[in-house]
Amino acid sequence: MNRKGLKYKCFNTKCDNTTPRPDDRLFGAVEYICDKCKCSMEVISVELCTNCNKETPYSIDTHIDQRQHYVEGSGQLCKECWNEL
Repeated sequence: MNRKGLKYKCFNTKCDNTTPRPDDRLFGAVEYICDKCKCSMEVISVELCTNCNKETPYSIDTHIDQRQHYVEGSGQLCKECWNEL
């Protein structure tokens, strides 16, 4: 993960690279491309634990009814912080 809450995934299904390279040749907009196969990369925003800021297995687009360890009014917790409660 390069920045907090962001992961990168290559659009090429045969490539498992998660390390992007910025490419700003497209009209000044920054796009991320794969270092291995030069394909575009998808940016995936992931939820961080509201207690320890550790990455959780959930995308920010995952509905709270489909998650484990979610506390309404507080947010998403990782499994370890959930077990400490």
